[in-house]
Amino acid sequence: MERLKNSAFDLDVTPENFVFNSTGQLLKGNEYYEQYTELAKQLYEKRSAFYLELRDNEIIFGCSLNVKENSGGEERIVFIQTYNNLPPQDISLDITSVKNVYKYIKSEIINLYSNMYQLVGLWEENDYINIRDRAISDDALKYTADRINSGKKVSVKISELNVGLSFVLKLVAILGYRYPLTFDVSQYSSNFDVSVSLTEPNPDFEIEKYRKYRKNNVEESWGFYNDLGGESLKHKVSNPEKSTAPSYSVDDRFKVELFHRFSNDVYNLDYGVYNSTGQLLKGNEHFEQYTELAKQLDTKRSAFYLESREDKIILGCGLSVKADNGREERVVFIHVHNNLPSQHKITDCEIQFLKKFYGRIKSEIKTIYSNKYQLVGLWEENDYKNIEDRVIKDDILIYTAGRINSGKKVSVKITDLSAGLSFVLKLVTLLGHRYPLMLDVSQYPSNSEVSVSLIKPNPDFEIKENGEYRIINAKESWDFYKELGEESVKNKTSGLKINKNSSDSVSLIVKKILKTPSDYYSSDKFIDNFDDREKVEIFKRLIQENSKTKGLTSDDRDKVEMFKKLVQEDSKINNPTSKVLTNIYHKIKSPECRKEIYEISLSNDVYVENLVKDLLRVIYKEHNRDLFNLLFDYSDNEIAQGYKKSSKYDSFKNEVEKSLKYLEDSDKVNFVKYIASEAPSKPKARGKILLKALIEDLVERKGNNDFLSKLSEEEAENLDKIIRDSNYLSSMKKMKKSKRDKKIKIASYAIIAIILVSILLMSYFVYIHPAGIDGENNSSINKSENDSIDLAMTSQGNNTNSSEEAVFLDRIKNRIISLIS
Repeated sequence: MERLKNSAFDLDVTPENFVFNSTGQLLKGNEYYEQYTELAKQLYEKRSAFYLELRDNEIIFGCSLNVKENSGGEERIVFIQTYNNLPPQDISLDITSVKNVYKYIKSEIINLYSNMYQLVGLWEENDYINIRDRAISDDALKYTADRINSGKKVSVKISELNVGLSFVLKLVAILGYRYPLTFDVSQYSSNFDVSVSLTEPNPDFEIEKYRKYRKNNVEESWGFYNDLGGESLKHKVSNPEKSTAPSYSVDDRFKVELFHRFSNDVYNLDYGVYNSTGQLLKGNEHFEQYTELAKQLDTKRSAFYLESREDKIILGCGLSVKADNGREERVVFIHVHNNLPSQHKITDCEIQFLKKFYGRIKSEIKTIYSNKYQLVGLWEENDYKNIEDRVIKDDILIYTAGRINSGKKVSVKITDLSAGLSFVLKLVTLLGHRYPLMLDVSQYPSNSEVSVSLIKPNPDFEIKENGEYRIINAKESWDFYKELGEESVKNKTSGLKINKNSSDSVSLIVKKILKTPSDYYSSDKFIDNFDDREKVEIFKRLIQENSKTKGLTSDDRDKVEMFKKLVQEDSKINNPTSKVLTNIYHKIKSPECRKEIYEISLSNDVYVENLVKDLLRVIYKEHNRDLFNLLFDYSDNEIAQGYKKSSKYDSFKNEVEKSLKYLEDSDKVNFVKYIASEAPSKPKARGKILLKALIEDLVERKGNNDFLSKLSEEEAENLDKIIRDSNYLSSMKKMKKSKRDKKIKIASYAIIAIILVSILLMSYFVYIHPAGIDGENNSSINKSENDSIDLAMTSQGNNTNSSEEAVFLDRIKNRIISLIS
């Protein structure tokens, strides 16, 4: 396609042209037309004379116009021109270039479907020929610029086509940089970002000829937006004959509404007004997603809330309002800036801009659901009007910056609203670069990263009315975080260099600790500032920094070995780094984090007090498989190396031997059984060291291998596999066989004894009653006679038989003894 020379845009891109009839049917153009069909219908319905849509990488121009066939019949068609794949760049428009594009359209429609057409006009005959530039009031441009900047639509009523075109062209020239926006100059009002029409029913303002304008629907907010627009527009369009984009920097073109001044690029902004239950009363219908936040701001009586996310900034506050009937209630206002690039900065935060923020809120809440409201105040009546800038000491700003940089929350108590707002605004200015963060100034403490409130039970510090401060709960860590903050502020003109990566933050902390550890760990309370995950990371970094051996001289290695010895000595030795490691270890409660500490210590062969003892206790008592694997499961590299006796493991062996003193013998035996049943045949070196130490301790204390008798054959066999060149299985079998034989012998003797005793008893019975058995067959008469005879014999021979019985029993006893022997 031939390059468009009479284009409205001076762009080094060949445009695509499309011509549609009133139903959206393509009359001329390529096959990609379907995406513009609906737009064509809309431009036709609104009688659009000039439509401009700016996208990220595309510009769309369009218009609706009357044409006449050679036969004399008139109809309306729509012309759309697109520029695709555009790099980010400014655009420039003026009346002359627009005239040229209409001339080009005239040439394009001469031949449509073999019909010859003539261009009649846009709204009236030949009006496209008579386009003239009109002077436009700077106030109208400033107001519109900042309404756009605030994500608001603007509706403008015009008296003629030339006024509408001049207004839009000058506005585009002022905005300069291209970003998503739609402009439309039409006979009938549209729903685009900037709608300029002859018949706008309820416009923001009306533009008449010769720079005159009349405010219609914006009496309350005109001054507010005009002031903000004045901040945005450093250069006025003063020459109506030649309106081109001014040559000021992109940073000067726009300043974000309120006190946020961002650099160049696109953003969208919207708001919502809620009641105390979180119900959305006014604003964007999609703002229901902020219902919970609204309820929170109301509960905490938040006077100012700022939340910075990756692509947006959320502002909010809770306030008291009074209805026409005199009833007071609370509402919440939430304001959102969307689609912000990460390079945006927040700078120049001043009380004056915050006052304008509250002024905007006052204007938005005047009408809610046909009810009239007046803003009473944030915490007290008219307090938003009396906000003053207070002097804030650098010390508390730097301390807070250091805490934030380390991923820690900060709580601040204030005596009045102005002190809190001044502190937050100055902190935001210091931080400069935008990153995920929540700040809140409220009556009641919140859970934000920086919580500033009147009622703070245990704050880091308190800010008084005169700007002085008092450290309350941060005495142990004040200097530490203050120094971190000072290191973070590399260049105050560019804001604080924030390390949101926890690893980077820990690096700063470790660096300070290693520099002068005794200064920061004279009290254990300081460690409580960190959660278990951070404690693990600090523990790891401290060991790594003190245990680096690669590239060290022999003297340096001696120092490293000295460090290892120091951290394992008794805690009474005054070694600050050892105290750091010990304190960190004993304050970690999470099982997962403790496991990491064990891994770090084992891999670096550095053991603080009680670490190995605790490790063994948890493995044995709880049968913790994860910790068991730390000592016994191996990697491929360790398999290849195998276990060789080395001084490398002396530290671990010494710790194990000390730890075994705290175990009972029965516990040690059970520990050996557990290892024998669970350990692989080729365990890690430290696992083998532990097993050998257990066995050696048992043998040394007992003087024999009695513990083997408590093992199963499978367990003993596993021990032989783990400890090569051992014969625990055969020893166990011999020991068990010996014990079994002894038990059999003892059992045999017992059986013989029982048999002999039985014989003795029977012999004695026969001796005493020799005829007792035969008498059983006699008759009852004989039995009676025999009983009489026996009784007589017994009484006569009583003295004689007693001596004979004694002799007989003594003979039997001696016989039994000789048999047993």
